[in-house]
Amino acid sequence: GHGHHGILFGGTWVEDRHGVAGRALFLNGKNDAGGGDYGSVSAHPDFDRPANAKLSISAWVRFDAPPGHHIIVTVEVGGGRAYDLEFLDAATLTHWDGVDHVAQATVPNMVGAWHHVGGVVDGAEARTYLDGVRVAQSAADTKPGVAKRVYFGADPGDDSYTRLALDDVRFYRGALDDAQMLADKQR
Repeated sequence: GHGHHGILFGGTWVEDRHGVAGRALFLNGKNDAGGGDYGSVSAHPDFDRPANAKLSISAWVRFDAPPGHHIIVTVEVGGGRAYDLEFLDAATLTHWDGVDHVAQATVPNMVGAWHHVGGVVDGAEARTYLDGVRVAQSAADTKPGVAKRVYFGADPGDDSYTRLALDDVRFYRGALDDAQMLADKQR
């Protein structure tokens, strides 16, 4: 959307969270050739992280097996930093805010069903959401960063590829509050 054209490296179109065929993207994780399935969008100021950022990310995800350390979506910014939504392990959903801050929560089994995940940076606070409900918050990085690239389902720099289905990934140039994140889930 908004003129941001992405490139897919592998992946197949599958049924979305509403049961409509061909509307969600399935990424198969790491492949035998040493790479993996992922999507990528070029740098654009829409993805930059301003000082004392106010930004939000949300997505619908489905895992067919328990996630390990897996990236849902990550935005690389200058200085080797990023902000993202990821799983540290099968039970830990994380919103990484850029440097040393993370809002993470223990979550129930995510396998086999669609779940809405979200991350918000609101100035000095980072928040993580699961199914429209805030599940964690922490201090946030307040330093700016210029986006280099957006990745879906991968962190190619770490040779890390995620096996998951993605639907309706959204970026907001503003900090959604709790009610707005719940409304985002109910779209």
